[in-house]
Amino acid sequence: MIERACPNSRYRGQYAWPTLPYHKPEALAQTDSMPIRFSPFIAVMIRACQVAMPAIRHAESIGMDLSSTKLRNRIEWIARFVRRCCRSSRFRRIEANRVRLEKKDFRSCCNYMIEGFDYRSKLEILRVDLYIKPTHKTHEDVRIAEACMKHYLRALSEDRIVPDVIRWIWKRECGFDRGIHYHLLVALDGHKHQNACGLSIMLGEAWLKRCGHLRASYFNCWTRRHEYKYNAIGTVHVSDRSMLMGIRKAIRYMVKGDGFVMTGHKRNLRRGTMKPRLEQARRGAPRKDGHGLSLVHAILGNPLGDSARADHVIDQWRQTRSV
Repeated sequence: MIERACPNSRYRGQYAWPTLPYHKPEALAQTDSMPIRFSPFIAVMIRACQVAMPAIRHAESIGMDLSSTKLRNRIEWIARFVRRCCRSSRFRRIEANRVRLEKKDFRSCCNYMIEGFDYRSKLEILRVDLYIKPTHKTHEDVRIAEACMKHYLRALSEDRIVPDVIRWIWKRECGFDRGIHYHLLVALDGHKHQNACGLSIMLGEAWLKRCGHLRASYFNCWTRRHEYKYNAIGTVHVSDRSMLMGIRKAIRYMVKGDGFVMTGHKRNLRRGTMKPRLEQARRGAPRKDGHGLSLVHAILGNPLGDSARADHVIDQWRQTRSV
C-alpha cells in the first residue's frame, strides 16, 4: 500500500538476503526526495521489509508456517536489521533532533497562547480539520492544498473569515486514506464571541468556498468535544484549569513529530504573528483577584512538556493561593 501510494519510497538497491552493507545500515533509514516522508522508525521498518521481500514471498509459496526454520530466520533478520539501524549514531542524531524540534515547537506555541491570554482573560477556542480529497497525483494534491491554504490563512489573519482573531495555529499532515489535511486551532476574543459551533462552521465553509466542494471537506471538532478528557473547544477562562489543560493537550497533539506520514515540506507547523494592536497599552481597571495569569503560566508555561510535571506545578500554585 505504501509503495502504491508513494512510488518514490521503493528501495532502489538490490533485493538480497541476508547480505547487506553492515557498515552503513543508516543509509537505508533515509527516504528519497519526495513529497511524503516517514518518521525515522517507520522508515527503517519499511526498508527492512522491502529488502527481505523476496525471501518472504518465497516462504509464502511454501506456507506461512512459523514452525519453519527458514521463515523464522528471515523474521529474525528483520528484527536484527531494525535494532542495528536504530542503534546507529546517525539514527540517534536524527531522532534526537526530531524530539528537540518537537519540544521547541511546543514551548513556542504555548508561549504564543500565553500572550493571547495576556491580551484577553477569555478566549474562544475553535478547532477544525481541513481536507483535500486524495488522488493518485500526490504532487497535484499538495500544490492545490498549499495554494488554497495560502489564501485561507491570509483571509483568516485579516478577520475576513471570522471576526476578532487573536491566535491561530495549524499543522499540516498527509495520509494515504485522507490525503493532505490541516489541523487548525483558532482563538477569538472570548468577551465578544461565545458561539463556538457556529464559528467553527464558518471556518469550514470558508475552506470549501476557496477549494471547491468537490475537492475539499472539513470536520468540525465541536461535535466531538465531549469525547476529550480535557476539552478546550469553546470559551476558555484564565482560571479554568480543565480547559487550559485541554489547550495544552491540543498543542501537544499538533506539534507531535512522530506521525506515521508527514509531508516533505520543511514547515509542517505554523502559527500567526502577534498583531500590532496586541502591543498597545491596555486601558481600564486591572484584572480582579483570581483572573491573573498564574494558572496559565503553571499549565502552559511548563517547558518540560510533561503532564505529570504540569499537575505538580498546579498543586504548588494552589498551595501558594491558599497561603
